[in-house]
Amino acid sequence: MNETLVWVRFTAMIAIFVGTCFGLGYLTGYLGRRRAWPAWVIGLISVAIGFMWPAIVVGVAVYGARTYRPRYEGDPADAPAMVLVSAITVGVPLLFAFGFPLALGGVAVARRSLRS
Repeated sequence: MNETLVWVRFTAMIAIFVGTCFGLGYLTGYLGRRRAWPAWVIGLISVAIGFMWPAIVVGVAVYGARTYRPRYEGDPADAPAMVLVSAITVGVPLLFAFGFPLALGGVAVARRSLRS
């Protein structure tokens, strides 16, 4: 039962990530087409969408580091620093690498569906 719950949470997280990146990209493409925004504005907004989830992950890591309490007297309390460094060096590039193309995919779908 516990394993099933882990997979349900993992699937929900992936669905939320894909839905927000693709959906906001679609909204950007829709508004860009309707309001005749230049392509560089749409690209800039897509980059911002790509950096949305990495910023959330770094924010959560910083918050966790600030509220961390050592477990015992000899605890070096370096776990929050390790989490923060790994979030920045691994989490940010991976989330951007997946989020930016999803945002561009949403823009492409919005622009293609509005042409028809």
